[in-house]
Amino acid sequence: MITELCTQYEHEDFSGMDFSGMDLCGYTFSHCKFRCCKLSDLSTKRCLFTSCDFSMAQLNGSDHQNSAFINCEFLSTSLFCASFHQCKCTGSSFMGSTLIGTQFSGGSYSYVCFSECDLSRMKFDGARLDHADLSRCDLCEADLRGCDLSQAVVSAAKLDKADLRGATLSGCDMLSCRLKQAKIDLKQAVYLAELTGAVCADL
Repeated sequence: MITELCTQYEHEDFSGMDFSGMDLCGYTFSHCKFRCCKLSDLSTKRCLFTSCDFSMAQLNGSDHQNSAFINCEFLSTSLFCASFHQCKCTGSSFMGSTLIGTQFSGGSYSYVCFSECDLSRMKFDGARLDHADLSRCDLCEADLRGCDLSQAVVSAAKLDKADLRGATLSGCDMLSCRLKQAKIDLKQAVYLAELTGAVCADL
Protein backbone atom coordinates (compact mmCIF):
# COMPACT_ATOMS: atom_id res chain seq x y z
CA MET A 1 0.00 0.00 0.00
CA ILE A 2 1.19 3.52 -0.79
CA THR A 3 1.05 5.84 2.23
CA GLU A 4 2.03 9.40 3.12
CA LEU A 5 4.53 8.00 5.62
CA CYS A 6 6.72 6.46 2.91
CA THR A 7 7.60 8.22 -0.35
CA GLN A 8 10.22 5.76 -1.69
CA TYR A 9 9.43 2.26 -2.93
CA GLU A 10 11.63 -0.40 -4.57
CA HIS A 11 10.66 -3.77 -6.08
CA GLU A 12 7.12 -3.52 -4.71
CA ASP A 13 4.25 -5.39 -6.37
CA PHE A 14 1.08 -3.27 -6.35
CA SER A 15 -0.59 -5.30 -9.12
CA GLY A 16 -4.38 -5.21 -9.11
CA MET A 17 -4.66 -2.54 -6.41
CA ASP A 18 -6.91 0.51 -6.60
CA PHE A 19 -5.21 3.90 -6.29
CA SER A 20 -7.84 5.88 -8.20
CA GLY A 21 -7.90 9.60 -7.43
CA MET A 22 -4.71 9.47 -5.35
CA ASP A 23 -2.42 12.53 -5.21
CA LEU A 24 1.31 11.78 -5.27
CA CYS A 25 3.92 14.51 -4.92
CA GLY A 26 7.65 13.83 -4.79
CA TYR A 27 7.31 10.03 -4.63
CA THR A 28 9.98 7.67 -6.02
CA PHE A 29 9.25 4.19 -7.38
CA SER A 30 11.93 1.84 -8.72
CA HIS A 31 11.24 -1.53 -10.37
CA CYS A 32 7.67 -1.59 -9.05
CA LYS A 33 4.71 -3.40 -10.62
CA PHE A 34 1.41 -1.61 -11.21
CA ARG A 35 -0.02 -4.25 -13.55
CA CYS A 36 -3.82 -4.15 -13.88
CA CYS A 37 -4.01 -1.39 -11.26
CA LYS A 38 -6.89 1.08 -11.13
CA LEU A 39 -5.17 4.46 -11.39
CA SER A 40 -7.90 6.58 -12.96
CA ASP A 41 -7.75 10.26 -11.99
CA LEU A 42 -4.36 9.67 -10.36
CA SER A 43 -2.32 12.87 -9.94
CA THR A 44 1.48 12.90 -9.85
CA LYS A 45 3.76 15.90 -9.38
CA ARG A 46 7.55 15.70 -9.50
CA CYS A 47 7.43 11.92 -9.07
CA LEU A 48 10.04 9.49 -10.42
CA PHE A 49 9.13 6.06 -11.77
CA THR A 50 12.10 3.96 -12.92
CA SER A 51 11.65 0.61 -14.70
CA CYS A 52 8.06 0.28 -13.47
CA ASP A 53 5.41 -1.88 -15.14
CA PHE A 54 1.99 -0.30 -15.81
CA SER A 55 0.84 -2.98 -18.25
CA MET A 56 -2.96 -3.32 -18.54
CA ALA A 57 -3.46 -0.64 -15.87
CA GLN A 58 -6.21 1.97 -16.04
CA LEU A 59 -4.82 5.51 -16.02
CA ASN A 60 -7.86 7.19 -17.55
CA GLY A 61 -8.05 10.88 -16.74
CA SER A 62 -4.78 10.79 -14.79
CA ASP A 63 -2.71 13.97 -14.62
CA HIS A 64 1.10 14.06 -14.47
CA GLN A 65 3.13 17.23 -14.02
CA ASN A 66 6.92 17.35 -14.15
CA SER A 67 7.07 13.63 -13.37
CA ALA A 68 9.48 11.13 -14.93
CA PHE A 69 8.71 7.63 -16.21
CA ILE A 70 12.10 6.18 -17.18
CA ASN A 71 12.20 2.83 -19.01
CA CYS A 72 8.63 2.04 -17.92
CA GLU A 73 6.19 -0.35 -19.61
CA PHE A 74 2.73 0.88 -20.58
CA LEU A 75 1.71 -2.19 -22.58
CA SER A 76 -2.01 -2.35 -23.39
CA THR A 77 -2.56 0.38 -20.79
CA SER A 78 -5.67 2.57 -20.89
CA LEU A 79 -4.62 6.24 -20.87
CA PHE A 80 -7.86 7.73 -22.15
CA CYS A 81 -7.76 11.53 -21.65
CA ALA A 82 -4.61 11.31 -19.50
CA SER A 83 -2.34 14.38 -19.37
CA PHE A 84 1.47 14.52 -19.28
CA HIS A 85 2.77 18.07 -18.76
CA GLN A 86 6.54 18.60 -19.04
CA CYS A 87 7.18 14.96 -18.18
CA LYS A 88 10.14 12.76 -19.09
CA CYS A 89 9.40 9.28 -20.44
CA THR A 90 12.79 8.32 -21.88
CA GLY A 91 12.97 4.69 -23.00
CA SER A 92 9.38 3.83 -22.08
CA SER A 93 6.99 1.79 -24.24
CA PHE A 94 3.33 2.57 -24.96
CA MET A 95 2.72 -0.26 -27.44
CA GLY A 96 -0.89 -1.37 -27.60
CA SER A 97 -2.07 1.38 -25.26
CA THR A 98 -5.26 3.42 -25.59
CA LEU A 99 -4.14 7.03 -26.06
CA ILE A 100 -7.35 8.65 -27.29
CA GLY A 101 -7.54 12.16 -25.86
CA THR A 102 -4.14 11.85 -24.18
CA GLN A 103 -2.08 15.06 -24.03
CA PHE A 104 1.71 15.19 -24.11
CA SER A 105 2.50 18.85 -23.44
CA GLY A 106 6.21 19.45 -23.86
CA GLY A 107 8.72 17.26 -22.05
CA SER A 108 10.99 14.49 -23.33
CA TYR A 109 9.92 11.28 -25.04
CA SER A 110 13.33 10.33 -26.42
CA TYR A 111 13.68 6.64 -27.33
CA VAL A 112 10.01 6.03 -26.48
CA CYS A 113 8.17 3.29 -28.36
CA PHE A 114 4.80 4.44 -29.72
CA SER A 115 4.80 1.85 -32.51
CA GLU A 116 1.34 1.23 -33.98
CA CYS A 117 -0.34 3.66 -31.54
CA ASP A 118 -3.19 5.96 -32.51
CA LEU A 119 -1.74 9.45 -32.00
CA SER A 120 -4.10 11.21 -34.38
CA ARG A 121 -4.97 14.83 -33.57
CA MET A 122 -2.56 14.75 -30.65
CA LYS A 123 -0.77 17.94 -29.58
CA PHE A 124 2.84 17.45 -28.49
CA ASP A 125 3.61 21.15 -27.89
CA GLY A 126 7.29 21.07 -28.82
CA ALA A 127 8.12 17.78 -27.08
CA ARG A 128 11.37 15.91 -27.67
CA LEU A 129 10.70 12.80 -29.73
CA ASP A 130 14.24 12.15 -30.94
CA HIS A 131 15.00 8.47 -31.58
CA ALA A 132 11.35 7.62 -30.79
CA ASP A 133 9.75 4.65 -32.55
CA LEU A 134 6.72 6.06 -34.37
CA SER A 135 6.56 3.28 -36.94
CA ARG A 136 3.07 2.44 -38.21
CA CYS A 137 1.57 5.17 -35.98
CA ASP A 138 -1.52 7.12 -36.93
CA LEU A 139 -0.37 10.74 -36.61
CA CYS A 140 -3.01 12.23 -38.87
CA GLU A 141 -3.72 15.86 -37.97
CA ALA A 142 -1.24 15.67 -35.08
CA ASP A 143 0.36 18.94 -33.94
CA LEU A 144 4.12 18.38 -34.00
CA ARG A 145 5.16 21.99 -34.33
CA GLY A 146 8.57 22.65 -32.81
CA CYS A 147 9.11 19.01 -31.84
CA ASP A 148 12.49 17.32 -32.08
CA LEU A 149 11.98 14.32 -34.37
CA SER A 150 15.66 13.81 -35.16
CA GLN A 151 16.51 10.15 -35.79
CA ALA A 152 12.88 9.14 -35.08
CA VAL A 153 11.61 6.00 -36.82
CA VAL A 154 8.55 6.88 -38.91
CA SER A 155 8.34 3.97 -41.33
CA ALA A 156 4.76 3.36 -42.51
CA ALA A 157 3.47 6.12 -40.21
CA LYS A 158 0.51 8.21 -41.34
CA LEU A 159 1.12 11.96 -41.06
CA ASP A 160 -1.74 13.15 -43.25
CA LYS A 161 -2.63 16.78 -42.45
CA ALA A 162 -0.13 16.78 -39.56
CA ASP A 163 1.53 20.11 -38.70
CA LEU A 164 5.31 19.69 -38.78
CA ARG A 165 6.32 23.33 -39.05
CA GLY A 166 9.40 24.14 -37.00
CA ALA A 167 10.04 20.49 -36.14
CA THR A 168 13.57 19.08 -36.35
CA LEU A 169 13.66 16.26 -38.90
CA SER A 170 17.40 15.55 -39.21
CA GLY A 171 18.15 11.87 -39.65
CA CYS A 172 14.44 11.08 -39.94
CA ASP A 173 13.51 9.16 -43.10
CA MET A 174 10.39 11.13 -43.99
CA LEU A 175 10.12 9.32 -47.33
CA SER A 176 9.13 6.14 -45.50
CA CYS A 177 5.89 7.65 -44.14
CA ARG A 178 2.74 9.17 -45.61
CA LEU A 179 2.58 12.98 -45.70
CA LYS A 180 -0.58 13.77 -47.63
CA GLN A 181 -1.49 17.44 -47.06
CA ALA A 182 0.97 17.71 -44.14
CA LYS A 183 2.05 21.24 -43.27
CA ILE A 184 5.80 21.85 -43.56
CA ASP A 185 8.03 24.92 -43.65
CA LEU A 186 10.57 25.93 -46.30
CA LYS A 187 13.55 24.35 -44.49
CA GLN A 188 11.69 21.06 -44.24
CA ALA A 189 10.68 21.24 -47.90
CA VAL A 190 14.35 21.54 -48.85
CA TYR A 191 15.22 18.61 -46.59
CA LEU A 192 12.53 16.42 -48.17
CA ALA A 193 13.69 17.38 -51.63
CA GLU A 194 17.27 16.46 -50.76
CA LEU A 195 16.09 13.06 -49.48
CA THR A 196 14.84 12.34 -52.99
CA GLY A 197 18.23 13.29 -54.44
CA ALA A 198 17.07 16.64 -55.78
CA VAL A 199 19.28 19.72 -55.54
CA CYS A 200 17.73 23.07 -54.56
CA ALA A 201 20.05 25.15 -56.72
CA ASP A 202 18.29 28.50 -56.29
CA LEU A 203 18.40 28.59 -52.49
